[in-house]
Amino acid sequence: MNREETIRGLIKNIFFYTNVKLTKTAIHKILFKLRTELPEGHQVRNCLPFYWYNYGPFSEVVGSVLDGMRVDDNIVEEEDRNGNTLLSSPTGNSLNNSGIYGEVNEKLRTIVESVNVYRLDSFVDRIYRENAPYEFMPLYKLDFLKNLDDVVFHIDNESSNSQQINRLENVLFDCEASLVEEPLFKNYNQKFSTFTTTMERSFNLIRNGDDASKTAAMGIQMPAEEVWYTFAHGVRILEPAHDPYYNDKIPLWNTDFLNYYSRMVVLVDNFSKTVSDNNLLAHSTQNPPDSKTKTILSSIVNGYLS
Repeated sequence: MNREETIRGLIKNIFFYTNVKLTKTAIHKILFKLRTELPEGHQVRNCLPFYWYNYGPFSEVVGSVLDGMRVDDNIVEEEDRNGNTLLSSPTGNSLNNSGIYGEVNEKLRTIVESVNVYRLDSFVDRIYRENAPYEFMPLYKLDFLKNLDDVVFHIDNESSNSQQINRLENVLFDCEASLVEEPLFKNYNQKFSTFTTTMERSFNLIRNGDDASKTAAMGIQMPAEEVWYTFAHGVRILEPAHDPYYNDKIPLWNTDFLNYYSRMVVLVDNFSKTVSDNNLLAHSTQNPPDSKTKTILSSIVNGYLS
């Protein structure tokens, strides 16, 4: 079975089952979901090699086929008013049965019809919860990182509450308890513990309503995101998170992971120092901050973000 032709046929059939324009992400995730529903050793499954990465399962092969179909005018690419790239099939697309078994197309149809492309996040979230190779991944990506954005927004608008922060803190502790126990992640896990402790101190500042709480909130998202992207660059190295098709990429991935880890160490250490400074200022300032104190707080944030 020719891998490229099979993927081309599957992509054409996706557009046969829907008249909605799709993002590349949607096509990747639909094909990954199809792969999970096919048994080990199935010919079509073997044509769909994936690995887990920044935004879930990704296939370089699918990406390459999509690029080829665009060049060959088998797919039309355009941008919406928000600058998002959307793909569609030329008029007259028909079901492709060549080399693709009927039961495969039936599974594909069911998946396509179940996806609300206008709320693709819910479909991707379901993939994380049902198919991620490690428990840490949905816990951190969905339950912590996503909700962190919401918490920071409420802090910035002075509408946060302790219960919201408590829940997020408990999720972070669950993440720490679910770290991947593999030699590859030994150093990462140790630095993650530093990150967890620092986050806890930040949350304490915010819960206490200290003058430094907004400053603390400004500094928590960047290291939190870097912690995730570093993990994502490492997890694909492990066997459960990539198909054998990508084995020859492991040396390159190892180098990439080390580079990301080095950058994460700097961010987490700077984050830890910033929060420690904030705590010192919060404990030493009994009255509303004067202009000098505000200048110090501003310097801390600027030093961290630079």
